[in-house]
Amino acid sequence: MGTNRKADSDPTVEYYNKNANAFIERSRTADLNHAYARFLAIVPSGGRVLDAGCGSGRDSKYFIEKGFDVEAFDASREMVKFASDHAGVEVQHLRFDQIRYNKEFDAVWASASLLHVPKDDIQAVLHRLILALMDGGVLYLSVKVRESITPAGGRCFYYYTPNELEQLLSSRDDAVVLDTWIKEEEGCLWANAMCRREQSG
Repeated sequence: MGTNRKADSDPTVEYYNKNANAFIERSRTADLNHAYARFLAIVPSGGRVLDAGCGSGRDSKYFIEKGFDVEAFDASREMVKFASDHAGVEVQHLRFDQIRYNKEFDAVWASASLLHVPKDDIQAVLHRLILALMDGGVLYLSVKVRESITPAGGRCFYYYTPNELEQLLSSRDDAVVLDTWIKEEEGCLWANAMCRREQSG
């Protein structure tokens, strides 16, 4: 997960620190094959992937096993510890507003992490993630469409309709939308999107 607030005082980050084991166990069974397939179909073999708000490191581990060069970060110290161990990569303890990448990755993977970013901050966060991509690089993201059956437990969520998500991305001049789709997972409806960084001048 990742947020755009000071981590030490963020109730969402505190939730993940206190409930890391329960969250990891709950997210272990998520079926992301639909997203993996679409994402990796357009990422160069062996390319560099940034797992943004990596949570348990489940996806980082998957990409590493597929031969990709993975870097990852998360705002929760407990998630960073587990993910580093689980994925076998040194996960960085960072919030979205702390990243300073510039044209370093073939792809950015932001699965279920941007949903914690306040809507007033989301365009600034997208700018940082797209800036991390090399020209032509791909960003994948997923957000909740509505409240799910899983209790928030003190976490803060920001929901998007599919149209809102597409408008959010298509309004940018640094990226072009490649694909959007909806997927239901364990009682929760998710909006998914992929976009490509435009060539810079």
